[in-house]
Amino acid sequence: MALNPPAAYFFDTYALMAVFEGTESYHSYAGPGVRIATTELNLMEFAYVALRKGRPRAIVERKFHDLLPYCRPLFSGLLLEAALFRTRHPRMSYIDCIGYRMARELNVPFLTGDDAFRGMEGVEFVR
Repeated sequence: MALNPPAAYFFDTYALMAVFEGTESYHSYAGPGVRIATTELNLMEFAYVALRKGRPRAIVERKFHDLLPYCRPLFSGLLLEAALFRTRHPRMSYIDCIGYRMARELNVPFLTGDDAFRGMEGVEFVR
């Protein structure tokens, strides 16, 4: 189930928003050589955050649909691993726990700027 290089990352909602908003520190993650993995749950959260920030619905919908092909399916074993992970990190959201476990399953870095993941194994932390 692993992704192939050149550069592959699991984009959490923070990373999706940073790229969408053009955050300078995320420019290198928006290039053509970067392979993206995420989940539909992250896209749901992305849309919610973008709309809450007042981004135009049509633009959010277009980006949501552009990202759908990069979504990886959820499966029961992954959900169980995410639940176990959350028992050790109860302050993290379910979506973050699922994404982190998905990244570990895919053997790719979990790309985020969320402080809760700073210094964790398998995380590429970018602010």
